[in-house]
Amino acid sequence: MTKFAAYAALQAKEKLQLWEYEPASLKDSDIEIRVTHNGLCHTDIHMRDNDWGVSKFPLVAGHEVVGIVTEVGEDVTTLQKGDLGKAEALRGQAKPGAARSRWSGLDSRFLSSLLSLLTR
Repeated sequence: MTKFAAYAALQAKEKLQLWEYEPASLKDSDIEIRVTHNGLCHTDIHMRDNDWGVSKFPLVAGHEVVGIVTEVGEDVTTLQKGDLGKAEALRGQAKPGAARSRWSGLDSRFLSSLLSLLTR
């Protein structure tokens, strides 16, 4: 199975560190996206610090992503491999229309911004 690499907090309030994981199998309504851009907001810092008591760890911050669709489940009819895709998700749950997404790769411009905020 393919391994994904991401920067994750392994516990609350920890600095991010490089982390590898195997994603769950692609389901019929899922898409997989190779992330090219990722939005970061203060919600991600709250989630990293578990300020609301709902975070699950390891936690990969960044819940608004755009990238290239690399895989689509059988029930996905609005996207194809190679399309530009987006997902807006928290704790792995994407909004309707975006399907549920597996994310691979991170853009270096995003990483420098993310790391400067989350490794303080």
